[in-house]
Amino acid sequence: MAMAGARLTSGEASVRLRGHSKEVWSLLCLPGTDIKLTSDSKQSSIPPLFSGALDGTIRVWDITNKNCVHVINAHPRQSVYSLISFSTTLIGSGSTDGVIKFWELSTKHNTQTLTAHDAAVFSLALIPKATQFVSQSVDTTLKIWDYQGTLVRTIQGGTDYISTIVVTKDGMIIGESNNCMITKWDPRSPNATVIGGHGNNHMRALAMIDDFILGSGSQLGDIKLWDIRRNTGALKTLTGHTNCINAIIPVTQDMFASAAGDKSIRLWDAKDYKCTHDMKDAHDDWIQALVRVNDDMLASGSGDKTIGLHSLSRFPVLDVADSKERASSPRALDSSTGAVITTMGLPRVDSQSHVADRVNDRTVTQHLYSGGPSRNYIFYFKRMNGNLTCVIRANEDDFDPHFIDNIINTLRAFNIVSICSPIVTIDFTKTVEINFRQINSRDAIYHILKFIRNLNDLRVRELHENVHALWFYANNGGDEILNHQNYPAKLKRFLAQEQKLFTDFVKSTKSNLVIEVGCGELENVEVANANNVSYLGLDFSPQRISKVQDKLRKGQIKKLPGQRVNVKCVNIIKLDSGELELLPADQPVMIFPFNVIGNVAPISALFTNLRLLNMSMLISIYKNDAASIAMRREYYESCEYKHIQMQNDPNGTGVVFRSDEGLYTVAYDQSYLVKLLSAIGFNVIVSDEKASEYGHMLCAQPRNDWKENLSIQNSPATTDEKHRKRESFGSGLSPAALPMRNPILDRTPSMVSAKKSVATSNSTSIRLLLLLGSAALLIFMLKILQSEMKVEPKLGTLAGTLFVGFLGQRYLRNRENINQQQESGRRLTG
Repeated sequence: MAMAGARLTSGEASVRLRGHSKEVWSLLCLPGTDIKLTSDSKQSSIPPLFSGALDGTIRVWDITNKNCVHVINAHPRQSVYSLISFSTTLIGSGSTDGVIKFWELSTKHNTQTLTAHDAAVFSLALIPKATQFVSQSVDTTLKIWDYQGTLVRTIQGGTDYISTIVVTKDGMIIGESNNCMITKWDPRSPNATVIGGHGNNHMRALAMIDDFILGSGSQLGDIKLWDIRRNTGALKTLTGHTNCINAIIPVTQDMFASAAGDKSIRLWDAKDYKCTHDMKDAHDDWIQALVRVNDDMLASGSGDKTIGLHSLSRFPVLDVADSKERASSPRALDSSTGAVITTMGLPRVDSQSHVADRVNDRTVTQHLYSGGPSRNYIFYFKRMNGNLTCVIRANEDDFDPHFIDNIINTLRAFNIVSICSPIVTIDFTKTVEINFRQINSRDAIYHILKFIRNLNDLRVRELHENVHALWFYANNGGDEILNHQNYPAKLKRFLAQEQKLFTDFVKSTKSNLVIEVGCGELENVEVANANNVSYLGLDFSPQRISKVQDKLRKGQIKKLPGQRVNVKCVNIIKLDSGELELLPADQPVMIFPFNVIGNVAPISALFTNLRLLNMSMLISIYKNDAASIAMRREYYESCEYKHIQMQNDPNGTGVVFRSDEGLYTVAYDQSYLVKLLSAIGFNVIVSDEKASEYGHMLCAQPRNDWKENLSIQNSPATTDEKHRKRESFGSGLSPAALPMRNPILDRTPSMVSAKKSVATSNSTSIRLLLLLGSAALLIFMLKILQSEMKVEPKLGTLAGTLFVGFLGQRYLRNRENINQQQESGRRLTG
């Protein structure tokens, strides 16, 4: 039903409604309602728009006049995460503390309060023809209620992630289950049907596009369409968004819309499933809520605390040249070898009940069996038997044989078997251990990094990897956690002690550049100032970087004469040395303050990448004793996070804190980090136990005992400057710049010819000397035989020396033959 008068002015594509003090999380539009927005008798009756936000309020908006007419203080000191309409006069709201409230629209009064869940209520939906509704919470339950607030049924097995539930026209409930799968529940029976999923990725958005087509949006930005009548997999995968899909809604019979964390809204053709329109930067921050207002208008709620009204008739047409649709075909991961790696696309390894497979003389012990579809795998790295070891575990099901094949073939395809000499052990249930026995070279570290990144393509999630946590720290959660007013006295002591340790350690490393990860408001620029060195701050929050850059422009941050102070917005996990723009003379040390290392998982990719970059690190972490854990809990409570949970990781990596708002932070165990860094190739020094009440400082410096590639080591004087730069401290070759094949084989023609010339010259000189010595020895022995002369001691010594020279010549000839055979083998394997 169209709303009379609810149109944007001529030429406007969007307008903003402002009023909430925190992020807008939910929207509700009630076409057909008869309530009046004000008591003014001249005011025409129009359908209202409701918004719920993290400030705990519900606001009622007059869209025609574009202003707020009512504010309901619905959930004081809580957040409104969900809204629902029971009728044209009654709505409901779900909040952080698990409470559901009913609101009479004519009076704006609360008529009923349900203590519904043990954690935040993120979704509410009506069940057609049943006068019932369903609520979904991160306590992993779905609950069915009648309109009087009586609990009808509890469904276990829901997700603990921020997600959505939808109800089909025949009353079936569809939502995400606890194994990241779309599941359909029958409210009248215990039956549940799995529809599919996005691998190990959570789904923030679910919506019925029509009576039978379901749309699901994942945290990685892809949308899948499903026919809920058939168990035939996804009909189509749509790409284009670059961040988490937060909302999907039907617009017309021929169109649906999506909104995402990339601040954009897209319109899709519901018939041929193609994007037709794309409104980029519809907001200044992530978009969480989306609702259809009328035939020509959408409303959106955002992290920028505003509501956007968008005209469909003026929606920007998709720029095809700028945003091509990415095909969902297998991706070539190693273009130099031609290997195409997919989840199920690798060449098969013959599977048996228990086989011991010899691969390039390296033993691989496998236990394979017939299992279900591959899902719910996690991995992490640790030191075992003195070596770097990757542990892969199945959370729920046992390993699928195809998954085992993919792991083994990945090791083969990336040449890791011959370079790192791994031993792969698979137990009878849920664990794979890959022990890398040789990683004392840049080549080995580079290939392990490739293996880590390929695990993500095989849908294996790293332990503590939490995409939503990155979104949390980059937006509202990070603002609260960095608000100095929320710092308890104990935390301030910890930070003061941390800064002193940073200052002392930087001085001991003799670095001339401090690179701070998670720079916040540049508190640790004082560390650089105290040591009279330059400073570079890194953060993945564009908002914080923008604020700091503004302060630098205004001269509000202290700088020493001649000192470089700069900040950059980068993803530290995928850091390339080129992004740092280091000078040849820079000797950097990278500092991780304030336990930020516990917020930037996956740490295995981070540490291996920094080892490739030859980067020294100073890492500040919390202790995990009772006093430190109590201090952390006090800190998070002062940030007003709800339902703070603490857990000791059963894998022995550390202590995890999380909350309903998305807080997820790990205090890694000191011994775990020390062993891991040591296995990757760092020398690690730990601060004195008494230097900090609540934390440890780890100083990790790259060991210089690894074997450099032949193209780098012992280069002649004529070697290009770019090769010598690889040896400079902190400016090591980035993974993106490394060749896909073995770097030992990928030498430049000039280097190969230079080495060959030097080697040929040396070999010719030695051979000439040895040949003369052998001739002299032969003449001398003939004289002895002819005259039976008595040999003097000096002559005996000379004879022995010449005889050794003769043996040396034979050794050199044999060695050259071996080298020729090896070079021939390299060309074949290359």
